[in-house]
Amino acid sequence: MVLEAVGRTSVLRFSALENWFHRYGRPCQKHTKLLQRDANKSARERKLRLIEARSALIQRRLARSTEGVGVADREYVVAQRRPSVSAVMFLATLITAVWSLFILTEVLLIFVPRTKLLAILSITCPMISFVGYITPIGSVIRAFKTQDASNLPMPFLLSQAFLCLISISYGISVNSPPIWATNLFGLTTQTLWMAAARWISGAASLRSEEKDKPTRALERRASTKSLPDLDGASVSSVVPPPLYSALLATCLTCLTLTVLSIIPTRIVGFAMCLQGIILSASPLARLGAVLDSRNADSIPLPISLNMVLGNVLWGMFGFYVNDHVIFLPSVVGYTLGVVQILVIMWCWGYLPYDLSFLKCIFGRSNRNPETSIELAAQDDDEMPEFADREEAPETASPDEKGRSTLELTQLEAGSNSSYRRRCSFVLKECNLDDLSRTMASRLSTIAAHVAGSPPAWSSPADIPQQHQHGGILVALAIRALGVSHIFTLTGGHISPILVGCNAVGIKVVDMRDEKAAVFAADAYARLTSNIGVCAVTAGPGLTNSITAIVNAKMAEVPIIVLVGATSMLLKGRGSLQDIDQQALVKSTVKQQASLKCVSDIIPTMLEVATTAASYNPCPGPVLLEFPLDVLWPRTMAESMIASSSSGARGLSGRLQRWYLDRYVNSMFGKYFQSTSKTIALPSSSSHTMNKVSRPAVALSVAEKVAALLEKSRRPVIVVGSQAAQDVAHIEELRAALVSLEIPVWVSGMCRGLFGRKSGESVQMMHMRSSALKEADFVIIAGTPLDFRLNYGRSVNPKATLIVCNSNKDILLKNKDLRAATQYIHACPSQFLRDLSLVESRRPHQVVRSQWITTCREREAKREKEIAAQGSKHSTQEGRVSPVRLLKALDKLLQEWGTEATIVADGGDFVGTASYCVRPVRALGWLDPGVFGTLGVGGGFAVAAGVLAGEYAKEPVWLLWGDGSVGWSLAEFETMARHRVPCVAIVGNDGKWNQMYRDQVRLLKDPVAAVLGSHVNYHTAAEGYSGNISFLLERDEDIEETLITARRAALESRGPVLVNAMLASSDFREGSLSL
Repeated sequence: MVLEAVGRTSVLRFSALENWFHRYGRPCQKHTKLLQRDANKSARERKLRLIEARSALIQRRLARSTEGVGVADREYVVAQRRPSVSAVMFLATLITAVWSLFILTEVLLIFVPRTKLLAILSITCPMISFVGYITPIGSVIRAFKTQDASNLPMPFLLSQAFLCLISISYGISVNSPPIWATNLFGLTTQTLWMAAARWISGAASLRSEEKDKPTRALERRASTKSLPDLDGASVSSVVPPPLYSALLATCLTCLTLTVLSIIPTRIVGFAMCLQGIILSASPLARLGAVLDSRNADSIPLPISLNMVLGNVLWGMFGFYVNDHVIFLPSVVGYTLGVVQILVIMWCWGYLPYDLSFLKCIFGRSNRNPETSIELAAQDDDEMPEFADREEAPETASPDEKGRSTLELTQLEAGSNSSYRRRCSFVLKECNLDDLSRTMASRLSTIAAHVAGSPPAWSSPADIPQQHQHGGILVALAIRALGVSHIFTLTGGHISPILVGCNAVGIKVVDMRDEKAAVFAADAYARLTSNIGVCAVTAGPGLTNSITAIVNAKMAEVPIIVLVGATSMLLKGRGSLQDIDQQALVKSTVKQQASLKCVSDIIPTMLEVATTAASYNPCPGPVLLEFPLDVLWPRTMAESMIASSSSGARGLSGRLQRWYLDRYVNSMFGKYFQSTSKTIALPSSSSHTMNKVSRPAVALSVAEKVAALLEKSRRPVIVVGSQAAQDVAHIEELRAALVSLEIPVWVSGMCRGLFGRKSGESVQMMHMRSSALKEADFVIIAGTPLDFRLNYGRSVNPKATLIVCNSNKDILLKNKDLRAATQYIHACPSQFLRDLSLVESRRPHQVVRSQWITTCREREAKREKEIAAQGSKHSTQEGRVSPVRLLKALDKLLQEWGTEATIVADGGDFVGTASYCVRPVRALGWLDPGVFGTLGVGGGFAVAAGVLAGEYAKEPVWLLWGDGSVGWSLAEFETMARHRVPCVAIVGNDGKWNQMYRDQVRLLKDPVAAVLGSHVNYHTAAEGYSGNISFLLERDEDIEETLITARRAALESRGPVLVNAMLASSDFREGSLSL
């Protein structure tokens, strides 16, 4: 039953507290007060809906008892259809009804002569008009019985009176007694009905005043004798009907004479036609209230049926006499009459589809158009704050306890209009102090449970009011991608995105530079094999991040760059930070899009994420532009538009405001009021990109390569960063390479693939060029034949060359300089694992122990040379040997375990580290990649640190050159805020050494390659982080300084810098890359 559905109540339990936290986000201060307020609001709404349901039920029972219909309850079952389907069915019904009228008119001419039809209609049309005049008598009698005039069709009666008045004027002007006599009768009857309504209202007001004079006297209106209003007889009047009729008739007679003397007959005839249409539409004046309450008592069925029948007859008459003045208004009136009957049938539950969608046009408030029965909750201020109980307080008087229950007979005895005023619920309030004390014991448990689980919103309507903006939808899409962090530098254009992410449990990592934010998203994607997400503000925020975006493109890293933009209305008008951002990034991203409405945010986010991660041709960055008016709440857009159009006046002002209103609706619509399953919000991690489809080839391809490999005696495998993109199978890749027993050189993200025991495996670090020159079989997997391999010319021209690359655009790169025996477009990791599988199935594997021994001997020899150079003390006072420093770091990292991550950001210093430092784990080395960008250090280190967590066992080790440190030293403050333990070692040699060495040797001029000789980077780092930093100037202090710095970073959970003053070194002589 309806009452049971809306009147069900429950007490506030602790399970409800958890649901509240899930809905509104993580616990915060004043949560107890907010919980109590939310409980009060929900309980108040339930009680008011209960009152409305009971009131509607009493009205239906009274109406049915008068009409002879039984008083048995009826459940209203409305087919749950989508609003668009119901609208189509509604329009189809109207079109069918109109065409039926046309067909009936034509068919009658076939069987009945026109003259005979006109004779019949000349009699029936006036008769149906007379019947229409007296039709409201049933409603008037019912109002007399119930002493309630609220359901009388006052708009219809008033419109009918004005139509009769105009028709009388027209009949007198054309000297037609039938016309003015008929309408004079109609004017008299309508005046009588309106006078009766006024008398009923006045009598009811007097009775109410006598019963409760002090209270009711304040609610009566000051005016007593006035014309009836459109909302029914709500003004008190004690004038009897005969006198009222005489007064009204006198006024109307005077008005008639005025019309006759001023207005021409043609205009009076046109006004009569127009008023006829208004009369047909007048019962729909209360359509909004009818739709809200689902009570059609204010649209009496007899009047609607008379209207349909009368307009059918008059329309046929106008058609036969070829009078469009009669025909067209009759067709319109017939259509409106059909609408009234459909609304009545819907209210009674006989219509096979739902008309709730009409609330979007006629409704009084924004409510869900798919709800089958909606009960308006009004008079909020009259209800007290209460919890979900209906029992009276123990201290209440017997009278008060009696008022806490309501009997049905008491409801039926009084008028419905004062029902809510007579119903008083004495409800027991929750004790806030008791609730606080009780909840305190379990708050820690609830908070711990909720902190790891974001709010669960299944549809846009579930989103709380304070979060109904575009930023929350962006956050929900990010959460659906399984992304746990977003990196940003805040700005007004993107603030809703950051607030939304924080609300749904996504960690917002705010950086000090836009490039660093993009670099951090880059590192996040590399380490997780998922999408990286960053947000930058409009204009300078985007231009500052271009280098980092290009670096991600060159490194084939999937990231989503979210960028703010000016309002769409102000685009190109010179607003703050307004540039053509789409044109700026066109060549740097795989896809770009600009959002126009909130309903497109989540689908577009998921679409571009798929594009970013796809291998078409390779993963890469994508960009989404969010104008201000799409991201911020609707209220802000409306206020901004209102302020911009406030000065417009006249017709142009109205047109401007009309356009701006449509503009706002085009962006927001009713998205946040919709509960449709077609726009259900995605759940957490429902669209993660970890299992993206990678290019693959048949196993037969690996078998062909294995056949070529079997013939070789000196094979070599070079593995690049693409092989590390498949993070899920990184350990399987390592095992596959070990089982092949072929010397392997790794680069980029694959450094550290073999872990701390790389010296005992097939991995080699040195002498790669020599091995490639002597090899008879070479596999280049996951890296192109670019400058790093001397464009393919480093490989023995007589060797069998297999190139495997997941990017089809660079697979054939430099084919003209060094053509491969076979090109394989596939995931390098998958191909090498397939090759290992094929080799393991062979009964007799080829033994290449001599070749492996040769490579290891060369490796050992080079290691001894590096160790010998590292053992030498610096000959410069106050300077340390770079090789000695890096070999000491390598020794300590091998001892400390497998948790450390190394971030490389520099030129000559990092180049030296690539020979001296071995990463201790897979994905334990981060460098910019093929683009060679300086400045990645701060962003990469922050991402690695936040992913390791606050309780990481090892700090992030950041290797900075003294040139690159200037780009991201400010991120030390970011690491301190987000508790990222990091030890940054700055190789401070006072120059851009990689350029300086060969520039001086070849061009004899060090211009622009020299920096300060003794810059105190450690002092600057202390200012940013607040932690102690170290100045390293002696070789003897290297190990002690590194150990102390590591301990300080772990204890403070923040960054520590070691400013290592480096001596000059010729370790990498001739290493300039052009």
